Amino acid sequence: MNNADMPAIPVDTSVLYEAFNGNYSWAKASLGLTKREHFAGIFMQALLSHHGRSADADECASYAVEYTGALLKALEQDNE
Repeated sequence: MNNADMPAIPVDTSVLYEAFNGNYSWAKASLGLTKREHFAGIFMQALLSHHGRSADADECASYAVEYTGALLKALEQDNE
């Protein structure tokens, strides 16, 4: 699994495993947003706060994904 698809706010899966009575599929499903999803949401929020309701939703989403990709790429290069 690459960095972008790792959980944005990781938790101890053993705690989730116990909380879901040993049902690993439920525990795994509750890990939350990936870093990619989390960053895209932050970028989308920033774009909307700047442009307001007049912003085109599809355009904002496209920019958020583009900026997220650029950020994740820069972070990967920084880790090399």
